[in-house]
Amino acid sequence: MLLLDAWLEFERRCTTGEDEVRARAVEAVQKKRPSRVKRKRPVNTPDGAEVGVEEFYDYIFPEENDQAPLAKLLAAAHAWKKQRVSGDE
Repeated sequence: MLLLDAWLEFERRCTTGEDEVRARAVEAVQKKRPSRVKRKRPVNTPDGAEVGVEEFYDYIFPEENDQAPLAKLLAAAHAWKKQRVSGDE
């Protein structure tokens, strides 16, 4: 995220040429910026007991959104294979 912020600032300041070229360069960097998502995860003690929930922020990059359907398909394929292997035994 910090790298993208620095890149965006560079494009805003240093891109030479016409305003249209600068606008396209800035837009290209902004398309790569992640969205900020608030998530929750359980907090456990060392003995494994759940004591609460921790909230944290995660960044979802546009490239990760494109891969999400493939990850679901891969998980389904693994489950199917596991079911077939356990059914053969």
